Amino acid sequence: MTTEFIRQNDFVYAAPISADRYVSAQTVVAALSSTVYSVPIAIMRDLCTTHPGVAAGLLALAIRHMSLLRVHLQSVQGLSPQDLVRRILHQLTQLAPAGPSCYHKHITQAVIASYSGLSREVVNKTMRDFESRGLVRRDADGIHVADYVARH
Repeated sequence: MTTEFIRQNDFVYAAPISADRYVSAQTVVAALSSTVYSVPIAIMRDLCTTHPGVAAGLLALAIRHMSLLRVHLQSVQGLSPQDLVRRILHQLTQLAPAGPSCYHKHITQAVIASYSGLSREVVNKTMRDFESRGLVRRDADGIHVADYVARH
């Protein structure tokens, strides 16, 4: 997985706190209606040392993130590629909304493939199948996902 979507009030940091630099394995594809703050690691270390509540808050966020990740991995490990793409499309309507049951048009099938860990070909084939069945529709506003996809 080389793509990650950052949720509201979330943070991303994968290097040890003792490291002086952080190099992300992810690249920013689009910043959709969001504000992202980049805080130098040295300043974060100072904040954590000076204000233990900051360190405790970051630890709580990390624990929450790990717990959600564990639940997510358990829920997707046995899914077929079609079911995985279906779930991701539903998630995108919440993470990058462009209207009701619609996600932002700049999120490509390559990004979905990267996010899901599936090949681009599998995602493309699945999306074509969904489009032919009327479950997914593209227009100038974004990619519309039928309620059936979101519910099942």
